[in-house]
Amino acid sequence: LNEIDMFSTSIKVKVQIDHHDLPLEMKAIVVTDGLLMSHLKYLIQNKNSGRRNGWITKSIQAIGLLIDYTVTNKANFRNPHDLFMSFSVRMHSGTISKDGSDPSMLRWEPRSTKSANELIRHVTNYSKWLFDETGDINLLLNPKREATESEKLVNLAAYNHKMNNSFLKHTYSDSQKDEAVNTVNAFKPIKELPTFEDPKKPFDENKIWDLIGTGFLKKGVSPNAPTEEKYNLANILITMLMHFGGLRACEPFHLYKDDIIPNDGFEQIRVFHPTQGAAPDWYRKKTNQPNCNRSMFLLQKFGLSDRWDDREGSAYHAGWKNPPVSQTGKYFPVFLFGERGVRELFYKLFQIYLFTQRVDPLPGREHPFLFTNGNGDPLSMGDFQEAHRNAVVKIGMSPYFEHGGTRHCHRYSYAHRIADLKDKGLGIDEMIIKGAMHHKSIKSQEVYTDPHTEKIEKQLAKAEELIPTYVPTEILENL
Repeated sequence: LNEIDMFSTSIKVKVQIDHHDLPLEMKAIVVTDGLLMSHLKYLIQNKNSGRRNGWITKSIQAIGLLIDYTVTNKANFRNPHDLFMSFSVRMHSGTISKDGSDPSMLRWEPRSTKSANELIRHVTNYSKWLFDETGDINLLLNPKREATESEKLVNLAAYNHKMNNSFLKHTYSDSQKDEAVNTVNAFKPIKELPTFEDPKKPFDENKIWDLIGTGFLKKGVSPNAPTEEKYNLANILITMLMHFGGLRACEPFHLYKDDIIPNDGFEQIRVFHPTQGAAPDWYRKKTNQPNCNRSMFLLQKFGLSDRWDDREGSAYHAGWKNPPVSQTGKYFPVFLFGERGVRELFYKLFQIYLFTQRVDPLPGREHPFLFTNGNGDPLSMGDFQEAHRNAVVKIGMSPYFEHGGTRHCHRYSYAHRIADLKDKGLGIDEMIIKGAMHHKSIKSQEVYTDPHTEKIEKQLAKAEELIPTYVPTEILENL
């Protein structure tokens, strides 16, 4: 048992079950008379449909809270529907009165509108699933009702927006439209405050070479020492992938050794989907599995789960934002773009890192990931974040987002760098920017409007010729 709350009437455990002749480890809810089997079945169905661990954890949290509230308050309500309505209100307001008293003893603090709405939505969806499974109307905690005329207008606008921006709008039916427009749930989400997007603070372009050339220098090493002795090259390469390649902070940690090809005339970097991306070519050929994906490869070859599906909070875990990937291979290419010479510098440092500094995994702990720590295990996002923060402080910058000093700020620099060229009329159009940034926009997802990889590469290379600055000569001379 783990994560047991002494004030909770439900606890969260990990269980291992046989599922289609394969063992499956799942989180589940335990109540006084055993596993909450209906919810476990609900979670398994959703996991099979592609739901990730974060969604499962949030569903467990929501149902656990509902169970706690029910046990504490069921004597105060005539039916489950009224109890759910009260529970939904308490998700927003908490259970503590202004004078500090709480007869329920739950001691719930008020939640943000977004957080409360998400938990209520999880309970609503589970309740609807139970009703669909059993036909018991009492299990439908948040039933539909007839919408008012004003609600119908709002629903119609939302439906048309959703349909017009959907790949599958040709599959929408009149019955779907009728239900979406003319009905609403009895308890509706409370509207969130209107917000505007915080301004994005890019990493200072004038500081990037200080960060690379000074920030990641190892302590106590002579300035005349070889590159592999002076610098932490893994941290430099990850920083360059974000700053000059536009990668999100989590994406470099999914790279395998095979994913960067430094050969002259055939230089490329590919970031594969962590589960559906094609396994390395050598493994697919060796095992005669042409359709083997990375999830299968990690399990078959190393007995590992993928870094996306692994438990959040672990050193092995790395996130994924679901950027668009190629139809064949399920990857996206990285387009290095910045001052002249940045490609040559990256690939030179990559080869030095690979052959002199990368720590190979220990026997029995093998893995294919490119970046490793001092023990040979996959480098964690947390370790890099700490190293990046220390390097930023070392060169006199503030390591906070609003000051342009976090890992994420490098991606904003990449976007600004390309957008500035567009603003100067240098031939960079919106679709080129979208392709270089690996953005997924509903309105521009038509496959035939996306620029081809070669076109993006050529336009960025042409635009780079117009940048007057070069990689500092001392950087190249000191390698």
